[in-house]
Amino acid sequence: VSFVIDSTAWFSRTEGAAIHINEDGKIVVLTGSASAGQQHGNLYRSLVQRLFPLEIDQIIVVEGDTDQWSQSDGTMGSRTAQLAGTAVLRSVERLHESLLDIAANQFEAAAEDIVIYQGGSIGVRGVPSRSLTFAQLVASSEEPLVASCVYEQSGATYPAAAHLSVVEIDVDTGKVVPIRHVAVTDCGVVLDPDSARSQIIGATAQGISQALYEEFVFDEQGNPLTNSFADYALPSTAEIPAIETHFIETPSPRNPLGAKGVGEIGMIAAPVAVQNAVIDAVRHLGVQH
Repeated sequence: VSFVIDSTAWFSRTEGAAIHINEDGKIVVLTGSASAGQQHGNLYRSLVQRLFPLEIDQIIVVEGDTDQWSQSDGTMGSRTAQLAGTAVLRSVERLHESLLDIAANQFEAAAEDIVIYQGGSIGVRGVPSRSLTFAQLVASSEEPLVASCVYEQSGATYPAAAHLSVVEIDVDTGKVVPIRHVAVTDCGVVLDPDSARSQIIGATAQGISQALYEEFVFDEQGNPLTNSFADYALPSTAEIPAIETHFIETPSPRNPLGAKGVGEIGMIAAPVAVQNAVIDAVRHLGVQH
């Protein structure tokens, strides 16, 4: 087993986002922190849907386009969900408030009587005939339907993990074969279960690989012998067992989402668990480390 605590968003704790409604009524989310496989766009869309009852295809996410949004330090340090996610949430809240005020003025009604309908229209509660689509509201409004937020987090967050590795060792060759790996992770509130689980699996596979397979090899003259993936022992699904993932949710007080980083902790915990399993298997032979 191994037990680890990570520090995420410990540096560069400021991140921004913007949101606006297009002329066609679709909501556009702009972030500088861009996905590298984590599918952050799914998280941003779910944050929009907290206040806007829209379908997925009505929410456009644009990541990493510095012509449209440049207040960002980028994707690193397991920081995007907690920082950019919070910036998106705050922007959504501000746009929602602004939208209610604009609609209230147009309908000559109180803001608390304005309701947003499924699919992207807005009107007066109890009077469905008095409603406008988002596109109509944009066309009729003298104010741009836009909001933004630059969020600064007060400190780092601290995800934790416990990993269990089970291995078998061939007594004739010394070959180590992982046969089971369990990862229990506390990354705060799990905002996107599919993405979080996939990131744990990927990072754990990388950690197992760090312990057992990956190595830069050179000959006596210093020439590299691992020049390609044909030579460098990058494992496939044939070498890595199915990673069993479980989550414990301890919300972080650092941000309103309760999120902590998740992308890197698997690769910290997994190598140690694998090494400990190997040592345990040969401990009777006097091996200590």
